[in-house]
Amino acid sequence: MNGYNKAHTLFYRVGFDYFSDTFAVLANSNTSESFEVNKAITFPFMVNVILNDLWSIEVQLELQRAKKGFEVTTNDESSFVSLFLKSIKTISF
Repeated sequence: MNGYNKAHTLFYRVGFDYFSDTFAVLANSNTSESFEVNKAITFPFMVNVILNDLWSIEVQLELQRAKKGFEVTTNDESSFVSLFLKSIKTISF
């Protein structure tokens, strides 16, 4: 979603993205399954303020929560082993 204010001196852009992917089966048998899992939710935000015909200020911010690791199911019990230090990583820049 994006747009301008009524005076056209401010432009904004806001977004949302959800990413979910499961990679190759790492192990599979009658009693256990293992998959590599990547999931992320991202919120990008950008504002551009026009000061005059020559100058403007632009600010961009992106927040992301990511989950990456291995999902293991053994005898109907699931567990998740993260590749990050925490099970969910929060990233902002």
